[in-house]
Amino acid sequence: MHVCRLQYFVLVVLVFIMEIVAGVLAFIYRHDIEHFLYKELVTGIRKHYPHESQPDTDGLRATWGFLQTEVRILRTCVHLRICVN
Repeated sequence: MHVCRLQYFVLVVLVFIMEIVAGVLAFIYRHDIEHFLYKELVTGIRKHYPHESQPDTDGLRATWGFLQTEVRILRTCVHLRICVN
């Protein structure tokens, strides 16, 4: 029984130390991470989201427009507390 508790305690401490190390590394390399994420985001948008002059073959533009409209409606609905299910 004591061995299980010791193993659990060691595992929890290791996970906690790994979280601290990950947080410190993320803080140290935050500018590199920010640059990488921005670059990947822009690349993904250009690759998967067609320009307005190109045809919307996948319906992606229409889908995003619908989702943005629904989120705006739901946010307004929740803010005004007039939602009807």
